Amino acid sequence: MRRAAAAAGPRLTAPIDGSWYDAEYFETGIKSNWADGYTWPLFQKLFRDAAAYLIAMFPEAQSFLDAGCAKGFLVRSLRDAGKDAKGFDASPWAISHALEEARPFLRLAGVDEYTFDEQVDVLLCFDLFAHLTEDQVRSFLLRARGQVRLALVAVIATYERPGEEPPGDRDPSHITRQTRPWWDERIREAGWRQDRLHRNLERLCRQHELPRRMGWSVYVYSPE
Repeated sequence: MRRAAAAAGPRLTAPIDGSWYDAEYFETGIKSNWADGYTWPLFQKLFRDAAAYLIAMFPEAQSFLDAGCAKGFLVRSLRDAGKDAKGFDASPWAISHALEEARPFLRLAGVDEYTFDEQVDVLLCFDLFAHLTEDQVRSFLLRARGQVRLALVAVIATYERPGEEPPGDRDPSHITRQTRPWWDERIREAGWRQDRLHRNLERLCRQHELPRRMGWSVYVYSPE
């Protein structure tokens, strides 16, 4: 009943304020697809698998920045694997309830105000861009490009038809629902490129067992 009431309530206005992502988003599933909550015991295997996947795909990368890190599950998993991983998220609730092991390496900030204080090898944007406006995506990608040495790796909720509402998606904060060609064009407009190496990397990343099992739409780009 609470989920139905939330769905019938006022539509989100964009851009979405980070405070919207609260306990009803991360814990109860009232405003998200996580009916059983977003907890480390439930998700640790997935994020440890994701860390292993990223390390296998980018063996030379030593540092990772997780944009939209939520409670720091991927940051912890990468750090446990020996990588220098940090993250930021716009949700005060998520950061205040972050994993203790990850919390020192997380920052409360949205994409509009995040400032880069060092370069990183790989910028990770897992389920971030669909929650942003087109202007937010463009601005962040423009600012980030000079701070990334190797690659942008994004997992983006991707739709065959713009604006479609697929069955089972209860997350109203997916405000930018677009096709793969549309996302590719936006990323390239911000100066990111796909040379032959990064095209092959993207192909390998998409063919890996993990994104195929999870249904992830993976994008890989070079900052050069």
